[in-house]
Amino acid sequence: MVYEYAYVTVDIDEVAGSEAAFADAKKYHLDANGGKTAQIVRSVDRPGLYLLRVAWDSVEDHTERFAVSVNGRRLDAAIGHYFVETPQVIHIEDTAV
Repeated sequence: MVYEYAYVTVDIDEVAGSEAAFADAKKYHLDANGGKTAQIVRSVDRPGLYLLRVAWDSVEDHTERFAVSVNGRRLDAAIGHYFVETPQVIHIEDTAV
């Protein structure tokens, strides 16, 4: 399993709407092939900044399959317009060192 971590920035005037949209759009990650868990948490020191964490079976489930899937397009339509910049995304192994 791998985790997608994405720093997501939204306009501070759109925080309430974006949080409602994120809560509703979580289902697109969970219904995706390889999608296991999804959560988004807000920064306490940078208003409008969030950290999205999604567990996937593999990096490919996120980058190759989800990105071009119906669920991927639905997620983008539901929350993409809230972003004020392109999210920074990294993938982390579920293996402690």
